[in-house]
Amino acid sequence: MINDLPVGEPVEGPPARPLEAGRLPTRVGGRPPRHSPDVHARRLQAVHAEGSELFANVAAKLYSATHGDSLREQVWTYLPYGPFESAAVFEAWLAERAPSTDPIFHVVFDAAIPIGLVAFMAIRPEGRVVELGHIWFVPGAQAQGLAGVVCGWMLAEAFAKGYRRVEWKCDALNARSRRAALALGFSEEGVFRQHFVVKGRNRDTAWFSMLDGEWAERD
Repeated sequence: MINDLPVGEPVEGPPARPLEAGRLPTRVGGRPPRHSPDVHARRLQAVHAEGSELFANVAAKLYSATHGDSLREQVWTYLPYGPFESAAVFEAWLAERAPSTDPIFHVVFDAAIPIGLVAFMAIRPEGRVVELGHIWFVPGAQAQGLAGVVCGWMLAEAFAKGYRRVEWKCDALNARSRRAALALGFSEEGVFRQHFVVKGRNRDTAWFSMLDGEWAERD
């Protein structure tokens, strides 16, 4: 009590540490699916730094897997960007995001094949809160459940670095993303109505969170 008014419990410990891993591990809390033992995620900045030829190849493969017909382009339905006008435009968009420190983008690979993108975002070390976002995978990888594997690594990384709360937000109409959040162990906190205008359409945002104590109980 302060001046007879209730206040929250004290929070001990320093701010969360930087999320600076160049590669998310291939084993946290168990092995990846047997059919995908080589799945890993590398920081986009590191991929970009390896040279223009490699980066162009990664961009071209991600572009071709997510453009060309309505099935592949469903990837972009609930994202604020995409589909892109051309492979060159997509590569330029990807290159612009490589040096970003918030969001911190990672390319997901199955062996040498790029299959998606994920990011740590809304990073608040002092408050020890971070969000998982910009999560999208090529259609074939979606069917294999690889998003759940990679997001599990991201959760492990965030809590290991001292974050107390990890958030997940998505369009309230995005049933796949909402199911994924619940399957990972997030708790739904509600819907922010008329939260954004995305691509000229209303977006209500479903809001999820996981706390460090909830993650620890999974071990």
